[in-house]
Amino acid sequence: MTAKSDFQTNLARVCALLRDSGVPEANIETYAAQWTQKEPAELRELADALKTLEQATRAVLADRLPRSEGTAKYPNIKVRLDDLNGKAGPILRRVSYALSDADIDEAEVEQFKREVASGDPDDVARRWVSVD
Repeated sequence: MTAKSDFQTNLARVCALLRDSGVPEANIETYAAQWTQKEPAELRELADALKTLEQATRAVLADRLPRSEGTAKYPNIKVRLDDLNGKAGPILRRVSYALSDADIDEAEVEQFKREVASGDPDDVARRWVSVD
């Protein structure tokens, strides 16, 4: 592979990870545009940096992504969201209260809130609890 193709492959993989973790598409596009404006001589170094970034991102997201299709982090906590029309504030409150009511550690509840703030609230909720 050439440095340019390595770079493009690694950039695409990092962007896919960011999408999977709920980062807004506009942020990903800005991020990718910044990387693609680099000089061709920097591509090999950038390709290696992106590979390292991908590995680090996977490690950080390992606890945020679903364990298997349809399995929430706390599957025994059931929350109804269909009446909230995908609105971030109400979803955040309802799921946060459910987590707290189930005696989930406050640090975990705060992590959930950070994820909602940076991603799709409905998708984040489904990764954390069972949604009705």
